[in-house]
Amino acid sequence: MIFQEEYVFPNGTFTFENVHHLKAHPEVTPEILVAGLARITPPPTQEVILVDLTEKFGLWGKSSIVPLNHKANLFAFRAGRQAPSSVIDHPGYDAGILAIVTQPTSKEGEFLIVTAWCTDGENTSNHQPISMAINPHTTKGQILREERLRFWEYNAFALGVTPIDGKPFTSTWKDMIEQYGNIFHPTPHNISL
Repeated sequence: MIFQEEYVFPNGTFTFENVHHLKAHPEVTPEILVAGLARITPPPTQEVILVDLTEKFGLWGKSSIVPLNHKANLFAFRAGRQAPSSVIDHPGYDAGILAIVTQPTSKEGEFLIVTAWCTDGENTSNHQPISMAINPHTTKGQILREERLRFWEYNAFALGVTPIDGKPFTSTWKDMIEQYGNIFHPTPHNISL
């Protein structure tokens, strides 16, 4: 699976923020990504865009995020990730919708591909509570963390779809936030929490 460094379409020019981020989403092939990028109108902010590809590819993948009927208590490091995610022993659901996250650059009409994955269109979240996109040292970051926590406490990545590094382990989101919550935003020396 070889991705190009740059994709140019009438709707914009797309480059990868980090192509290795897709290691956790092996169902997203170059062919799937190109079909999705060609159909989107990138927003002016970083957000999830859903592209239904079932007409062209049918149910081409598995939705990696599945709802739980209990609080998340199993965690693992997804491939290429620095912090754990909630997981469940589940095969995932057949799906054919591509979720793409793009971010505009400082150049007009140019966008970074942040990530992409297969989804059923229902169970989709922008960030996990310990995402690098959430700065817990700000009021906005604290609000975002709480929002994401409400979602991720009752949703998890399906182990049947999600490549992981190492073995799953039991824990709680509270413990994950305590241990990894500041991994991407270390506490500044002049701020006490």
